[in-house]
Amino acid sequence: MAEAILYNLTADIIFKLGSSALQELGSLWRVNSELHKLKHSLSAIQAVLLDAEEQQSKNNQVKDWVLKLQDVLYEIDDLIDESSYETLRRQVLAKHRRTRKQVRILFSKFKSNWKIGHKIKEIRERLQAINEDKNQFGFCKHVIERRDDYEGLRKRRETHSFILEDEVIGRNDDKEAVIDLLLNSNTKEDIAIVSIVGMGGLGKTALAQSIYTHYGMTNDGQFQMKLWVCVSEEFDLKIIIQKIIESATGKKTESFLQLDSLQCELRKQIDGKKYLLVMDDVWNEKKEEWLHLKRLLMGGAKGSRILITTRSEQVAKTFDSTFVHRLQILDASNSWLLFQKMTGLEERFDNQEVKLDQKNLNLIKIGMEIVSMLNGVPLVIRNIGGLLKDNKSERFWLSFKDKELHQVLRQEQDALKEMQLILELSYKYLPSSNLKQCFRYCALFPKDL
Repeated sequence: MAEAILYNLTADIIFKLGSSALQELGSLWRVNSELHKLKHSLSAIQAVLLDAEEQQSKNNQVKDWVLKLQDVLYEIDDLIDESSYETLRRQVLAKHRRTRKQVRILFSKFKSNWKIGHKIKEIRERLQAINEDKNQFGFCKHVIERRDDYEGLRKRRETHSFILEDEVIGRNDDKEAVIDLLLNSNTKEDIAIVSIVGMGGLGKTALAQSIYTHYGMTNDGQFQMKLWVCVSEEFDLKIIIQKIIESATGKKTESFLQLDSLQCELRKQIDGKKYLLVMDDVWNEKKEEWLHLKRLLMGGAKGSRILITTRSEQVAKTFDSTFVHRLQILDASNSWLLFQKMTGLEERFDNQEVKLDQKNLNLIKIGMEIVSMLNGVPLVIRNIGGLLKDNKSERFWLSFKDKELHQVLRQEQDALKEMQLILELSYKYLPSSNLKQCFRYCALFPKDL
């Protein structure tokens, strides 16, 4: 969500302008003055970004305004980085050169600040024009708070192996099919690879979790060892080996260990054992990177299996998949069951004391119409169901269906874009501005951080 990143970039730049990153620039009055004006313009724009984000999907002029702002913000961010680098460079030079060369360094400092001052003035004038343009749109202002100590929040997101069985709806046939491929398939390979392939939002991870926790995976001597690893976009051999070892031992591996030590430990852990390794959310399409890892996994006993979840058919080919299970959308019946569960309709209508009056019947009818528009994608159904759960008003549900949802679906677009726009609706209806701000804040960080 580019607009969310834009919102946080604005806040981040304002924070930097008041931090030590630009203190060196304040040594010249001109630079300090331009910085003050720049920060003032940024603060004025930041106050209306919440409203601009909501309006831009309906107004091309607002969208163009947002894009212009984005360009200027990235230039400011680059300028801050350039200034920080120059400050550090001069400090290093001053420390290691003799006193007689300090005059040259001093002149270099004034020359650098003079150039940066001109750049700031040019950017500030562009930003001022953007700031003035915003008045024509009548944006509403919002109070914005910001945490300065965000560095401590940079932690890797991980999928895990556990899931409650009743959370997985409509995937029994898929589960049985994949388990059959893992346990009963006849293959010449000692270690076969099964891939679950499907677009984002279909529930590949949930299906893999359900399979991983199934009692049949460890009973009757099927697998001596089960391992779970979230791979995601960065296929780093060392990190993946560390994760496999940690899954096998339940202990944190030392980060300073060299790759050779890690590969020895990995082979020691799986040597002669029949294992099931789940590699969740795989994106790597480079054959050589997979082969490096595959060589280390060949020490397991015959019958070992590797289960991969991925969005890409090419990934399944890259990983030499013995079998590929293509995950499809939910059928109408299971889509409705999932929607009922997410909205709480399931509990309401299972309660014998609740009379199905006309209001309740109308909710069922509207709910079924909404479900039919969500195309059987579990992630979309979960998000929209969660949105509607706390407001079981016939008027609200009807308005959401006929206005918001209909507006998204009437546009000509591919399935992935359509799903993205529907998911954005659940963001729009977050119950408080603080939650929206938190969501934008998290959007600053790359996936898996």
